[in-house]
Amino acid sequence: MAEAKTASTGPELSARSIIIGLIVALIIGSAYPYCVLKLGFGPNLSVVSAFFGFMALVPLVFALRLTNTNARENNIVQTMGTSAPRSTC
Repeated sequence: MAEAKTASTGPELSARSIIIGLIVALIIGSAYPYCVLKLGFGPNLSVVSAFFGFMALVPLVFALRLTNTNARENNIVQTMGTSAPRSTC
């Protein structure tokens, strides 16, 4: 039988994920009330946070030639971005 691949072993909580998470939370936290008032409903923040986090992490990694990013770091960014609009209300 084929062996299953294990999950990435990179760090989940790093300075890079916290900084990017704060930036994503700032963007989504300031844009979410405007979107709700204009559209009349709030979009799914989990998907938007994951997308923004990935768009911010990957170019940063390549530009600074850091080690590769992993799904665990993006999980922290997504969590911070998702919780931002709920804490502003």
